[in-house]
Amino acid sequence: MPVYHIVLFRLKQGVTPAQLANWTKISQAMVGQIPGLRSLKTNPPLPISVPRAKGFDMGLVAVLDKKEDVAVYAAHPAHLEYVFPLPFLFSLLLDLFWGFIS
Repeated sequence: MPVYHIVLFRLKQGVTPAQLANWTKISQAMVGQIPGLRSLKTNPPLPISVPRAKGFDMGLVAVLDKKEDVAVYAAHPAHLEYVFPLPFLFSLLLDLFWGFIS
């Protein structure tokens, strides 16, 4: 059963496009490095959904193979490198893990 890691972010004032591009590059590099991480995508909300986004500027969806991979993902050095800049870029985040029965 895949596990979906969903995170919503609010950008801090002054975050530059270059900082976001670097953060996105680091996020994409985790795929293939972290066992069990199938995919990871980041993006701002679609224009049509901005009014419902409640002020969140960016979203992330990571797909892991199984629930046991969550612990591997959370402790992996590539993930820790990715998490370190978050307080400098984002003022608020909502972090969820969901498993769906298929």
